[in-house]
Amino acid sequence: MVRSSFYSNDLVGCVTLGEIGIVLSIDVTRLARNCTDWYPLLDICGHRRCLIADRDGVYDPGTPNGRLLLGLKGTISELELHTIRTRLTAGLLAKAERGDLALQLPTGLCRDPSGVVIKDPNLEVQSRIELLFATFLEVRTAAKVMKVFLQRGLSLPRTDRHGDLCWRKPTVAAVATILKNPAYAGAFVYGRTYQKPSSAQKGCMQKAPRAAADWRIVVKDKYPAYIAWETYEKIRKMLQDNRAEYAVMKSRGVPRDGGALLHGITWCGECGHKMFVRYKGGSQYVCNHLQTANGAPECQNLRARAIDEKVAEAFLEAVAPAETDALSKARKAQIT
Repeated sequence: MVRSSFYSNDLVGCVTLGEIGIVLSIDVTRLARNCTDWYPLLDICGHRRCLIADRDGVYDPGTPNGRLLLGLKGTISELELHTIRTRLTAGLLAKAERGDLALQLPTGLCRDPSGVVIKDPNLEVQSRIELLFATFLEVRTAAKVMKVFLQRGLSLPRTDRHGDLCWRKPTVAAVATILKNPAYAGAFVYGRTYQKPSSAQKGCMQKAPRAAADWRIVVKDKYPAYIAWETYEKIRKMLQDNRAEYAVMKSRGVPRDGGALLHGITWCGECGHKMFVRYKGGSQYVCNHLQTANGAPECQNLRARAIDEKVAEAFLEAVAPAETDALSKARKAQIT
């Protein structure tokens, strides 16, 4: 006889060694919740002539009838496990669709004793987060926000693993994490990540971010907001465009220093890929995407000066009527 609290491996080992003549359990389906563990136990019990008993009766896994009944019980038990998991998942999703699921909140938001989400009562935390968003809208890159904060000697409020507030030196990753979190725009979002096989360790899973369009549940105006939702979408678009991984993102990238007017917005008319600016030997618009990808020759290499002059003329010609109207309205306003 063996207690049902034994681990399945211990039970199988005892049966294999012939130390057990009968396994007693209130419900045999609790011995294993999946058929992968259940059927090997039945095979060994049948081979060693070990009986299995519960409140409904005594079964001999070595006989066809006993094997049939125990097999059915194991299958039903496995189905119950999936049913329980499905119901729990459905309840979780229903709560998430209402925005009531208690997800971990970012620094700057917290829950009062009644469970309602509020802004952190620490006014310094609130002002620092608001300053971060305002600075990004001014300088337009996470790296520049970090530099501004470092130059001013400002730290970022963070939450440690115990949930306590701490102030840390700003980094690009920390700044980007705050900028990308939709909770600061007052939105409850569920399903921002998904599990995928790890490329570093075989057989392991790792979290990967989903695109905003693929987020499972979004409930706006659920939290007190630091910025408007429209501002958050603008920031997210700017961060996406700032990524210079053209081959992956097809994005424009951060505007760089230099005299060329069309940096990041010039596209090759031959192959359709983005051109970059080369300043060595004079400003040039160069298309080398195919050369980088498969060793092909440069598609185009054009001097920037003539192109920039034409662009400047077209721009001034386009805005000239608007400037004339604005000057006329200003003079009329002065006269009146």
